[in-house]
Formats: sequence, C-alpha cells, structure tokens
Amino acid sequence: MKVKDLKPVGIDPLVEIIKLTLATAYIKGAKPASLLIIARPESAKTISMALFRKHGDVFYTNEITSKMLIDYFLPHVVKGEMKFLLIPDILNCVEKQKATRQSFLNTIKSGIEEGISKIQSYHKQFESEEPVVFGLITAVTVTDFGKQRKYLESIGLLSRFIPFSYDYPMAKIQDIFDNIEKEKIATGKYDLAIKKVKKPVDIEGDDKIFASFRMIAMELASDYKGYGFRFQKNLQSLAKANAYLDGRKKVSNKDKDKIFELSKWMNFKFNSI
Repeated sequence: MKVKDLKPVGIDPLVEIIKLTLATAYIKGAKPASLLIIARPESAKTISMALFRKHGDVFYTNEITSKMLIDYFLPHVVKGEMKFLLIPDILNCVEKQKATRQSFLNTIKSGIEEGISKIQSYHKQFESEEPVVFGLITAVTVTDFGKQRKYLESIGLLSRFIPFSYDYPMAKIQDIFDNIEKEKIATGKYDLAIKKVKKPVDIEGDDKIFASFRMIAMELASDYKGYGFRFQKNLQSLAKANAYLDGRKKVSNKDKDKIFELSKWMNFKFNSI
C-alpha cells in the first residue's frame, strides 16, 4: 500500500464534516461553505483533506499565492470547473507572502462570502460579470491559531468559517503508538463519494429542525463576539447537504441528528475525537 493511499483510522467525524462541506456546493440557494480545521500537529488534518484531492470540483494545493488565485483558480471557478480551494495550512502560505498578506486574505474573505467581481492591482487584474463565490477548506495547528486568532477575528475572516476543533484522547494516542512500534499500518474505510451535478439540487428545509440549530449557532458566535447568523445558515446548508448525500429531497430528523453529532467539534473546545 502506498503511503499516499493511507486512510487514517478513527477520524470519521473529520472526514464527514469535510464531505458535507464539499456537498454544500450542490445545494440550491446555498453557497459553498468554508471549513477551518484546528488541531495539534500529527492529528491527520492534512491526510484527511488529501482524501478528497481527486474530487473533480476542488483545487488541492499546498501553496497558494495571489497570482495563482487570480490566474488559475478563479477562471476555473467562473467556468464552473472548480468550487472549492483545499489548502492544508493557509496561515503558512500567508506567512510566506507578508507584503501582500492583507490583500490576499481580503480576496479570500470576499470569495467565500459575497463573491469577487473585480480585482485590480499593479500586477494583476480580474473581472467577472457575476460575483465569483467559492468554498475554502483549510487547517491550522492549535499553536498557530492561538497566535493568529485575534487577527483573523479583526479582519472578519474567522466568522466566515465553520470551525472544527478536536483532540486525541489518551486511548487513541496509545493505540497509535502501539501501531508505530509494531510497524503496523492501520487504515480506515470511508465513503468518499460525492455526486456532482451541474445544476444545484433543491432540498426542502424544515423550519422546526432549523430552529433547533439556533443555540449551537449562538453559542459559537459568543466566542467571536458575533450573532451567529452566518453559522446558522451554514448549519442549515450542512443539514441539506446531508440529505443530498443520502438521496433525499427534504431535510429530516436524520440530518438534525447528524448536525448535533458533529456540533461536538464545531467549536473551539477541542473535544476528543
């Protein structure tokens, strides 16, 4: 088995939230959601994202610059060929371009929220008749997040993400050490299939189920001094995405249960996974 084909064991919730986030791109009336994964080094963040690198609508890259964003990625989004940007560590990329950090992050911020219509700088130009919107899935270590959290809040970027933080319980840590010492390769089995459609699918919502998400949204919003409106919309999109992946046209209690299950990690509490 090749190293690049390894599928880590015991990270089902992480794989599920990535898959659901990607599926939001196919929901009518919803924009692609964005996900920020926060965990310690060696916590399978990158390898979990890499599981979806062959999904046709994503651009998976370890490095991203303003030039690459404008010259390559955005034109593909305009053509409908890409919907998501997957970057294992966006803060690391940003640190390498300190001179243009603010403008780069502003471009990202616009792209994952209201959309990008025009970019005009000394070096690059981009223009689109319709605002170009895309989703971003990225990760950051606990330490780097601690250093940059206030900055991300101050520029209004943090509230645009679905946060997903987690930690390994001691039992899992011991199991991993056991496998390493025995030179045993442990792999998991995950359903990574996401049906792609050219026309977004209309999934009927349920206001009572959606109302049950309000406390989750408000609790998270209190962490970054917001109201939780964006997160509420994201939770509803994730519920519809779960119905879509399940082949249903209406949100049900099954989707409610999935959102409540994953909400254990959709925060900054670093609960055990």
